[in-house]
Amino acid sequence: MIEYLEPSSMKTFLPIRWKKAKNDIVVGMDRKKYIDFTSSIFVMNFGHSNKQVKKRIKKQVNKNLLHSYIYKNEAREEYVSRLIARIPYYCEKALLLSSGTEATEAATKLMLMNGKKYMKSKDIILSFDGAMHGRTMAADLMKGNGIYSHKNFVRLPFPNINSDFVQDLHRLNIDLDEVAGIMIETYQGWSAKFLPTEYVKSMVSYCKNNSIVVCFDEVQARFYRTGPMFGFYNYHVRPDLVCFGKAAGSGLPLAGVVGRARIMDLPKEGEMSSTHSANPLCCAAGCGVLDELCRKNYFDISMENEYIINDRLKIFSKQCEINTHGSVSGIILPHKRIADIVCKWCMERGLLLVHTGRESIKLGPPITITKKNLNKGLDILCEVLNHVLD
Repeated sequence: MIEYLEPSSMKTFLPIRWKKAKNDIVVGMDRKKYIDFTSSIFVMNFGHSNKQVKKRIKKQVNKNLLHSYIYKNEAREEYVSRLIARIPYYCEKALLLSSGTEATEAATKLMLMNGKKYMKSKDIILSFDGAMHGRTMAADLMKGNGIYSHKNFVRLPFPNINSDFVQDLHRLNIDLDEVAGIMIETYQGWSAKFLPTEYVKSMVSYCKNNSIVVCFDEVQARFYRTGPMFGFYNYHVRPDLVCFGKAAGSGLPLAGVVGRARIMDLPKEGEMSSTHSANPLCCAAGCGVLDELCRKNYFDISMENEYIINDRLKIFSKQCEINTHGSVSGIILPHKRIADIVCKWCMERGLLLVHTGRESIKLGPPITITKKNLNKGLDILCEVLNHVLD
């Protein structure tokens, strides 16, 4: 089997081999069907094998252009122009990349470059404990739960409703003039928690007044996952940079950073790109996603999903913490062993959940999931939770 040829880091907790997937259903190699509450780790917001995306990919393949490095191509030009047209006016430019972690890495460099404009020592990046910004070194330094540390990467405690941003800053015992930027995971990945709105507003105000770049990591939160097109809309603030990925390519590796031109233009020509930046096949898939966004009111659909999920799970609110925003939900259980059991038993009954590796599980069904399958999946989950929490 393939596990003998790959490192242990590529092993999965749930022993399932995928054969095919369509919208909200995954079919295993044993032909067993599973309701997908993972969206293939929040990539398939608009369903597996989306028709609009497949149509665009096939069309691009038939053009005999699958790669062009960073040389301009038709698919890239269409995607970037349409992307910029759909995002806030203050996000003026887009840097296309291959993965979310590549996007947060690039955003980190941009924040540090911007800091150097003001003073040589303005080189501290702030983030929050428990965040998930990817797998690269900079992402690991920002996460706060990795094995690496560096004096230029400093973490704030994840705030509660009574937290005060300025007070939290002063407790860090750093020179605040040396802070170049702050990276905020729009919602905390492992728990689906949002930061308190007033805390975020205070944070953004302070940063604007102190030449600190504000960057939101929207890799999981964008494309109507939390309700709005962008998750940070929930905070009513205007960031300087926004990272995106996952659902952008609906299965093909497409990610990037959008933001203010004065920051995006800091790297010199050829200084910030990658081998697969603006890949025409991936951009074609991205155009398919944008085509899909024009077909339905996904904000309303995502909010309908939130209502159903909350209504079904409220009976467990005294036994565990439940955080639901749009089509994402985090259930924090008493300890990791229970989360392991819930994921395993649900899979055996035909439901796939996101296994966080912690004391939580996450629900992230495609926004396009049928109400029948959403309720059927919740039936399975509630049955299992009733058993393990009894």
